[in-house]
Amino acid sequence: MSLSLRLSMLLPAVLVLQLAAAQSTPPHAKSQASPLPNLPETALQPVLMSTVLPAAGGQRFQYQIVRLYNDRCVYLAPAWHGQTKLQPPKQGLFSNPEPGEVDALLVGALNELAQEGWELVEVQTSAQPIKATQKVETSLAYNDPQRPTYTGTTAIETLTQTRYLFRKPLTPASSTPR
Repeated sequence: MSLSLRLSMLLPAVLVLQLAAAQSTPPHAKSQASPLPNLPETALQPVLMSTVLPAAGGQRFQYQIVRLYNDRCVYLAPAWHGQTKLQPPKQGLFSNPEPGEVDALLVGALNELAQEGWELVEVQTSAQPIKATQKVETSLAYNDPQRPTYTGTTAIETLTQTRYLFRKPLTPASSTPR
């Protein structure tokens, strides 16, 4: 047999053996993302803060509530000037109010109540967590794609409400039963 024929048969055998040896060596151990820890119980507890003014002794009042609901609309109870809800006009099916639109409606209502002689008695703010979402994102490192970087995030969706309680003294004529 000629030397060139031996080399042509030997070269593929050497390449196959090198490929098998390369596959049998253990690759870099891939790091696994550790699971996110459970949220503490306090993260999902409602929060209620209230500011109360001192009561006036012996005086009778009528009351008005103005409630800002999740920065989307303002509710009035009882109806004030024939309105129970103040909300910016809808622009589309899935559109939200522009920043400041609901605030302008709220401040306008508060200013009008103050002009009519209503006294602010209480401001109550509440935040009720609705749901929590946790996720882990993976990004490959530029220098070692076998060891990715894991980033964990937690988002808590919360329903917020702010309630303003106003009162106005009853005049003797309006306090008599009808």
